[in-house]
Amino acid sequence: MRFAPLRKTLGALFAAPPFQAWFARRYFMRSLARSERTAFFRGYARCSALPDLFAWLGPPLLRHLEKAFEARPEGLERISIWWGGRDRVVGLDELRATEAALGVRWPVTTFSDWGHYPMIDAPEEWTAAIAAFLDGG
Repeated sequence: MRFAPLRKTLGALFAAPPFQAWFARRYFMRSLARSERTAFFRGYARCSALPDLFAWLGPPLLRHLEKAFEARPEGLERISIWWGGRDRVVGLDELRATEAALGVRWPVTTFSDWGHYPMIDAPEEWTAAIAAFLDGG
């Protein structure tokens, strides 16, 4: 999403039924109910900050964070990573690159059946995992 003209078309893409069908097949682990699908894509299509998000989340921000954490390494403590084993958006290679840049190694829990949107694909499992984590287990 580093190509600015593409970022500006994101709302229109998310509003287009052919793109929605492709995206849903590629990034969801289950078929969405019509109401879920409509709400998901309407939210992305209407989000005026969507292009800015992808402009902001880039190398300049990452370099800034690296410097900030170098000055305050305690901010990197007590972090654990949850990974969807079927995530087709962000791979573990990105986590490893982040760890290398920050000089850390975080514990990773992989949920083999989760994709990029576990809160949508498996809300009960996702909620149970969060509850168990918060309960200390």
